[in-house]
Amino acid sequence: MSIVPEDADLQMQWTRWLNRRNMAARDHLIVHYSPLVKFVAGRVGAGLPSSVDPGDLVSSGVFGLIDAIERFDPERGVKFETFAVPRIRGAVYDGLRKLDWVPRSIRSRARSVEKAISEIEHKEGRAPTDEELAAHLHISGDELTRWLAAIASTTVGPLDRAIAAGAEPAALDGPGSGSPAAVVEDLRPMAALRRAAALTAGNTMIANTASSTANFAIFCQTATH
Repeated sequence: MSIVPEDADLQMQWTRWLNRRNMAARDHLIVHYSPLVKFVAGRVGAGLPSSVDPGDLVSSGVFGLIDAIERFDPERGVKFETFAVPRIRGAVYDGLRKLDWVPRSIRSRARSVEKAISEIEHKEGRAPTDEELAAHLHISGDELTRWLAAIASTTVGPLDRAIAAGAEPAALDGPGSGSPAAVVEDLRPMAALRRAAALTAGNTMIANTASSTANFAIFCQTATH
């Protein structure tokens, strides 16, 4: 079943947009393909904490859809949906990087981990072991593992790697593939621990407020209902 509904006027609207850059036709295309944005935002959101507002993901995705419509060339022989989805997904990821969506408790733990790593490195002249890091933080090894898993799950870095590989994050593709244990194993090297903690603790990402336009309002009303 297609995500995008049937539309008898679709080809005419594409012709008007491609040949004459008719803005009313572009509005029609944005509304018509809005389910693509909702679909992509939903899949990305499925792997994120509940604190992330789905509406923010949709709002970011609309920019990817508009970019796809403006850049689409049917002469290349690629379906618009195939062309648009990676751009929508990329726009959603860009929006995530700008959103301050990390829970305060995790951000605080990330700062503590980063500080502990720095202090131990300064004192010992080397990267700390997991045992040393847990002792410095006055927590158990199991608790440290849970802390690092939570920190890693809020770092957008793995999404960048997924995009570079031409795939979506593993957490979206199957149960257990993005489990905390797997994430922590990936972060075992101390340099990676530092990166994850620093990214979460140091980057307070504020969403850019985009200028409101009639096209954007029409789209958001359609995509979120």
